Amino acid sequence: MNWPIAHEVAGILLTYPKEMVPHIRNVFGTNDYLWVFWCLEYLVKELPWECNALLKRDLIRLAETPTEDEILEEVDKKATEILNLLK
Repeated sequence: MNWPIAHEVAGILLTYPKEMVPHIRNVFGTNDYLWVFWCLEYLVKELPWECNALLKRDLIRLAETPTEDEILEEVDKKATEILNLLK
C-alpha cells in the first residue's frame, strides 16, 4: 500500500465488489503474505457482507490454520478481525 495511488485504486476496485471476490481468492493462493494482509485490510474489510460471506471459508482457513509466514505478517489476526465483524 506504499504505492502512491494505492488507496485511490482500492476505492475504485471496491465499486465492483462481486467481481473482486475471485481475484481476492487468487491473492489468498499466493505466497505474497504482505499482499494478502493489505487485501484483507483495504479490500475484504470494506466489502459488503454478501461478498465477505463468499470469502468466509478462506477467512476461516487464514484465521484458524495459518502458515508460519501468514502468522509473521499477521494475516491470521486480520482474518479473525474480519470474521468477528461478520458475526
